[in-house]
Amino acid sequence: AKFIYSFLCPEWALKAVNIGLTQGGRGTAAAIDLGLFYDYDFFKYGIALQNIGSTIKYTESGEGDPLPRALRMGFSIIPIRNEYYSLLLTTEFVKVIIGLIDEMREGEYRYIWNDTWKGIGFEVNFFRLFAVRGGYFWDTDGKREGYTWGASVGYRTLRIDVGVDSDIYSFKTTNYRIAVNYSW
Repeated sequence: AKFIYSFLCPEWALKAVNIGLTQGGRGTAAAIDLGLFYDYDFFKYGIALQNIGSTIKYTESGEGDPLPRALRMGFSIIPIRNEYYSLLLTTEFVKVIIGLIDEMREGEYRYIWNDTWKGIGFEVNFFRLFAVRGGYFWDTDGKREGYTWGASVGYRTLRIDVGVDSDIYSFKTTNYRIAVNYSW
């Protein structure tokens, strides 16, 4: 389960463009993710359906937009693992599924692949406490491509993670994903 807070633009920008809105640019929503995970020693496979939930409302009119429901699939292998460090190699495919049935009916299979986000990466974990990672992301139709990186720190069942994908855009941005994970 998750709470989503999205900040698209400040209210002063809405007033400056003079489109009749005086409030907006921020939205909140609630959603859940469902998934299956297979773990066999050094090989892992996962599939998840994400963002099943409410619409997100950005404007004062209260008109909602659907959350980007997505199907995610990925697998990883751990070729090196000992008591000091481990190396994880991974790949992931993400397809936003809003409108997917219409695309399939029209035979747009090439579009489906081009519109699928693809990523490969690695993670080095030290003493199961601290991890650093890097990767490469590409989305042909969205014209996003580039390197990503991140780090996490954790102990036993609690982990704090920061991911950065600012370099995949053709414009300057600072995208951070901060997550706190607890597993039992």
